Amino acid sequence: MKDIVMVVAASVAFAAPAHAAAETGPEIRSVTVRPDTPVVYDGGSVRVVVEVVARGVTEKGVKITVEPDRRGKASPAPRPTPRPTVQATPVVSSSPSRTGRRSSGEWQTWRFLPAKALDKRYPPGRWTVTVTATDDAGTSATRSVHFWLKRNAGITGFSADPEPVRRNGQLTLRGRLTRLEPSVHGGYVNWGGQRVYIEFREHGGETWERVASAVTERDGRFTVTLRPIEDGTWRAVFPGTVEYAMEISEGDAVKTR
Repeated sequence: MKDIVMVVAASVAFAAPAHAAAETGPEIRSVTVRPDTPVVYDGGSVRVVVEVVARGVTEKGVKITVEPDRRGKASPAPRPTPRPTVQATPVVSSSPSRTGRRSSGEWQTWRFLPAKALDKRYPPGRWTVTVTATDDAGTSATRSVHFWLKRNAGITGFSADPEPVRRNGQLTLRGRLTRLEPSVHGGYVNWGGQRVYIEFREHGGETWERVASAVTERDGRFTVTLRPIEDGTWRAVFPGTVEYAMEISEGDAVKTR
């Protein structure tokens, strides 16, 4: 599979003086990715915004590349592999000095807004954003950050039975875990071999307590039997992986008698 690389260049309204940039060189104070853990769904997409704070750079002195990390745990995307957007619209902000000009020591913000979003065709796992800032003398500074692109996982059909249940009687909780798989028709497949946790919150309470767990069967189903002693709400939680997002089922309230 060919490398997937997004290259974005930004321009600023006011550049730092060339002699100042040459003396100090460019500096990158921070690189922020929002959202820091983007999640893609079937039929949907997510836009990743990169914000760079730097100083001492030339007019077109900030560029970024965004690409899946070969060292991360990322499965290949189905072919043909789409290419991320190669252009973006930057939004530059900075506090002007008293003279109305930006000095070499003043920090400026570049916000990269890619025109095209990431969807399920892109490989999940760790991605790397590399920022290069260059001054008029050709001196460069580089900084890299990472984010995790994840696909959606789902918990379907979660229920707690019987309702109501006798105090200390048997309560059975069941459901099915699925995951987004872009290579199959319908988008989602059953997911076996994954641990799902059962959590409980007493009636009127605010805190969820993890009380049990189960490993999903080959068809994604899981079943847990407990003996409740009080009224409350039950839910199932899948903690997620490096490729798939955390998922929490809807709660099912059960009364005891």
